[in-house]
Amino acid sequence: MFGHWVLFSSRSGRNPPAGLRGLFNEIYQSSLSSITPQTEQLRQSMLLIGEEGATTEQLEAISRLRQPDLLDSLQLLGSRSLLELRGTPAEVRYGIHRLTQSFLSARMSEGLPPNRQKFGRAVNANLRYWLGYLAKSGAMRSLGSDGGNLRRAIEFGLGYRPSLGKIG
Repeated sequence: MFGHWVLFSSRSGRNPPAGLRGLFNEIYQSSLSSITPQTEQLRQSMLLIGEEGATTEQLEAISRLRQPDLLDSLQLLGSRSLLELRGTPAEVRYGIHRLTQSFLSARMSEGLPPNRQKFGRAVNANLRYWLGYLAKSGAMRSLGSDGGNLRRAIEFGLGYRPSLGKIG
């Protein structure tokens, strides 16, 4: 732990902030300095990814970024240790670094979410992706009666149900 304090002080020229939370906040904010809007959009979308990580196809759908912006953003987040590779060589997946995930989850539980509008769009894109995936893969049918319930839950989360029109 002492090495982290020394490293922080020597790089920033300042004394470390009080408490470990302050230190993590300072390191995290420093790693996010000068990232592109596209990279910020991907970073926020990564909060929706499970421990297994996501493929580039999933990240494209959720973040609404197209290549090469997606690949550039993945490279930038990876170079700042905010992202890690998961999966296998046959199926490469990307996930948010576990320390970053812990930090962001704590901030969100304190009422400090990311940009609400952009994050809301990412949540909707995520729900649309998985609704389409479940329908295309036939997984909804394999759930029997609960497949329809799952579809309705996702549609409700998106703010509409085809049988009732737009909600809200």
